[in-house]
Amino acid sequence: KYLVQACICLVCCIGAAVTEADLRWRNAAARQRSELLAGYTGKLRDAQSSNLRDKEKILDELSGSGVEEDVDFAIQVLLDSGLSSPALRMAATRVGKLAQAGYWDMGAVIFSWTGAMAVGLYCVMDRTEC
Repeated sequence: KYLVQACICLVCCIGAAVTEADLRWRNAAARQRSELLAGYTGKLRDAQSSNLRDKEKILDELSGSGVEEDVDFAIQVLLDSGLSSPALRMAATRVGKLAQAGYWDMGAVIFSWTGAMAVGLYCVMDRTEC
């Protein structure tokens, strides 16, 4: 019984450390997002470019193929959600902004797993039904 308690305590300590790492990763992502948004107007056409010729070629290709608005929307979904996929863009068109849909916390996973395992282990140790 003490071994199980010691293991649970160890996993909780690991979970606390991972939660701190999650917080740091989130803060770094927020800083990166604010840097990306600096000067961003929501339109690819207004984007900065180190090579104007490349920018013109890309924009001509996008406008010629009729997908410029789709690219603007995909970038907005990426900025809002942290990721962009066809399914996520479809969901965003149906329900609106999906803030931080692409983010998850390892600490929450560890604590959830620990809780579930602790209940199971205590039931086995006490030979009771849960």
